[in-house]
Amino acid sequence: MTKLILILLMPVTVFAAPTIKINSFQRISDNLKNYSAEVCGSVSGVGNASVSVELTVDEKTKNPATYMTWTSKKGNFCSVVTTYAGTIVAKINGDDKRSSNTMTIETK
Repeated sequence: MTKLILILLMPVTVFAAPTIKINSFQRISDNLKNYSAEVCGSVSGVGNASVSVELTVDEKTKNPATYMTWTSKKGNFCSVVTTYAGTIVAKINGDDKRSSNTMTIETK
């Protein structure tokens, strides 16, 4: 009975679904033959735990690629990827795309 009362008294934020946000996604070079890009973002709602993030570039093309990275204990992540179409989808690994975020690099 005591455990049930403690669970009911816990803040609602503990049960909030984790969310992911792409903060930046940009090419590393102005050279159009260089397809490298850096993506940085953050995950919230997971406490101080490091979580696995799945990054999918060029998802709607014939040749999508998937990258995996981990967040810091503060929930931040950065990774270098190769993208031809300039699109990326980030999701928390194992979250069945309930919390995902998409971004496109603007072309000149």
